[in-house]
Amino acid sequence: MQSKILSFNRGIITQDIRSVGWIGLVYFICLIFALPLNILLAYTTQTPLDPFIPAESLFHLPFEFVIFLIFTLPVVLAIFLFRYMQAKQPSDFVHSLPITREQLFFQHVAFGTLLLILPVLLTGIILWLLGFFIPAPDLLSIGSIAEWSAITTLFNLFVFYTCVFVGMFTGMSILQGAFTYILFFFPAGILVLIMTNLHFYLYGLSVNTINYESLIPFSRLLEIRFLLLENRMSIGEISIYLVIMIFFLVTSFFVYKIRQVESATSAISFKPLKPIFKYGFTFSTMLVGGAYYGSIQENLGWIIFGYIAASIFGYLVAQMILDKTWRVFSKWKGYVVFIIAMVTLAIIIHFDITGFEKRVPEASNVERVYFAEDNYYWHSRYDEDMYVDNLNPSDFYESPEVIESIRRLHQQIIEDRNVDISHHDPAVQPVSIGYELKDGGLVVREYLVPYRQYAAFYEQILQSDDYRSNQNPVLTIENSKEISHIMIESHRTPGRVTLTEEQQISEFHALLKEDINNQSVEDYLVPVEWDSSINYHLQNGNDNYITWKKSYTEIDNWLETQGLLEEARTTSNDLTHVAVMPLESGEDVHSYLNDSTMETDFDTLPNVIRVDQSDQIDSILKQSEWVQNGASYLVALYYKDDTYPELATISKDKAPEFLTEMFSE
Repeated sequence: MQSKILSFNRGIITQDIRSVGWIGLVYFICLIFALPLNILLAYTTQTPLDPFIPAESLFHLPFEFVIFLIFTLPVVLAIFLFRYMQAKQPSDFVHSLPITREQLFFQHVAFGTLLLILPVLLTGIILWLLGFFIPAPDLLSIGSIAEWSAITTLFNLFVFYTCVFVGMFTGMSILQGAFTYILFFFPAGILVLIMTNLHFYLYGLSVNTINYESLIPFSRLLEIRFLLLENRMSIGEISIYLVIMIFFLVTSFFVYKIRQVESATSAISFKPLKPIFKYGFTFSTMLVGGAYYGSIQENLGWIIFGYIAASIFGYLVAQMILDKTWRVFSKWKGYVVFIIAMVTLAIIIHFDITGFEKRVPEASNVERVYFAEDNYYWHSRYDEDMYVDNLNPSDFYESPEVIESIRRLHQQIIEDRNVDISHHDPAVQPVSIGYELKDGGLVVREYLVPYRQYAAFYEQILQSDDYRSNQNPVLTIENSKEISHIMIESHRTPGRVTLTEEQQISEFHALLKEDINNQSVEDYLVPVEWDSSINYHLQNGNDNYITWKKSYTEIDNWLETQGLLEEARTTSNDLTHVAVMPLESGEDVHSYLNDSTMETDFDTLPNVIRVDQSDQIDSILKQSEWVQNGASYLVALYYKDDTYPELATISKDKAPEFLTEMFSE
């Protein structure tokens, strides 16, 4: 006996072809222009000077255009296929026909699915045939074409089924499209908003430990284009998308069966969902308001103002959408309920009933710990091995002594709870701590700390052998014969020094190790660097890039005695003169940068002193840095090969004695 659900009605198919068949045709034509014709054009227009070089993957072709198609045409298709549900007369007419809802649903979905698969399949066949005529065996291989076809089809159907799912819960086509795109961004968006707002209240919360972009289908698809082959979509990730698609499809079917015809033109099709939409929308806008004012003011009063103003706005807008009228200002009781719920939530967060803020893992439970200024490299902890061969610094520590020292620093930071400090303060240093526990758990925290207050704790960590070798892999090179040559290159001037003689390499390497081992806590936490780099080229082909800190005095002196200093970094010989201006205490140097006349008229400003002596210029160069707040002098460096000066600053405690005397006269 033929299934009533799977039996196809010719009239429905004919109507679907007339109403949405053009979408499949447009999609096919666009894919032909984006892929086969693009490849053919590149091949047929090649010249000896511009030969045909096949792309590494079909994802490297104009994929942005393909992404645009993936995230627009399936949405348009879903809206048009189920357009009859969103208007009263078509809804009454279609649902009065002697056709079950099951048949209507599955025929529309099946036709839409076929309309999205066929263009991709036909394009894949054309690409395969093109491979017989164009020498691009990797690009046009069956595996490459199959991979592109599978991923494209996966996202096509994911977007289509998502829009169908959303359409069952709204009675307006425009909201169906809008809610679909909101749903794509919702997982990442709501996480960002929640984490950003919790960051204001939970001391130490790290906002950036989650890869939010991977939760957005748009950005995930963009990643596929640039990721290495071994990092492309895994079977597990594909399975998650398939499970979500099946869930959307099955849920849509059962929701469609119970959906009332009268819900057409309603913003929300089901009455029990209206409060969820109203308060969810209010909650989201409230978080946006808090995040906005928190980011620009860093003041609790302004954050609360943002919550109140944004939540009132969100509540009124949600009520207007539901009622389809702007006359909603008398419906304020629901907002009172929302305020009570939010105050209760705030009290729970304030008292930290989970113990989040004071949680520090026991050293015996820690496998290794991440310790750095930020958690940028925390995300790449599973790819750390790929960097080992190139001797790059590592921020992970396994030594029990270092782990315990970091724990002690962490416990002291929690005890002091420095919340009333700003990241603009030059005496403040960010610190990120991440524990990988032996049971597989993770504990990640971020703080802003006045680092000089914790100098004793930092010293125990920074002066440890593990920290030094981790941050300076060059220390692990015991035998200088492992080094092929050392290149020192100035990035501000055209100078370059290459050390190739064995004795020079040995002496320089020994002095650099001595400089590194002599670094103070201040040198590690607030490094001041020359505009030059040191690159170790090893005999095994690996490289080690080293920043040249101004505190590396031994190699500086050695290069000077060898007559190589002027080629290695900026010296007074590269400048015509220097101009120095005193700054008021606490003055922000950015106020001067915003002045368009600074670069041309700095020499003529009041209280500016010109420095011409070479030894004095060299002293200023050694002490100059760039800080936004807390500097005592603003310095203009006039290079011989540049019309405009380069600005720098000097702190009071680093100012050369002659400079202090000049301004005291």
